[in-house]
Amino acid sequence: MENQYIEHFENYNEMIRLYSNNSFAYLCRGLAYIMISQYDNAINDFCMAIKIDPDNPFSYYFWGRAYWFSGQVEQAKKDTQKAIEIAPDIKFAKSALEEYDGNS
Repeated sequence: MENQYIEHFENYNEMIRLYSNNSFAYLCRGLAYIMISQYDNAINDFCMAIKIDPDNPFSYYFWGRAYWFSGQVEQAKKDTQKAIEIAPDIKFAKSALEEYDGNS
């Protein structure tokens, strides 16, 4: 499965190299890392995306997902709650928070 993501990583790496302040590139690469279960790398990329654009609720939501998948439930809750604070109408973030609360 990892092989199908190699081209994506190459593209995201190139975007980051050319536009290091592009939060979208870090967000996309973080999602690709989640797909291959490299949660620490995903967490790092979402952190960079948030440093660049701290008002993007999707970065916080996916940061929370990466923490959830890595077994760090309390951090997942915190980041997901931040996504909801920024954008209260994100239903999938609210659903994720309910999932975390039910499994903590």
